[in-house]
Amino acid sequence: YILSTYLRGSYATLSGTSMATPHVSAVVALMQAARLAEGLAPLSPIDAREILHSTATDMGAPGYDADYGYGVVNAYNAVKTAVSGGAQ
Repeated sequence: YILSTYLRGSYATLSGTSMATPHVSAVVALMQAARLAEGLAPLSPIDAREILHSTATDMGAPGYDADYGYGVVNAYNAVKTAVSGGAQ
């Protein structure tokens, strides 16, 4: 339920991957920027994905599920893990 601009200058509440993608992309950018600021190498796509999966706030049934995937992206935990516990 993301409020977004819509047709003819209006706004609408939308859901799904089209709404989630910009948020997840921004979190990955924050993860990479934090690593670079600490003098660490950038994360590989596989490592970034693993951090996103492992730090997501679980929703619905425990673990991965068809309705929520791995859960809601958790920017704070993802960035913290990327700097302190992510791939070196």
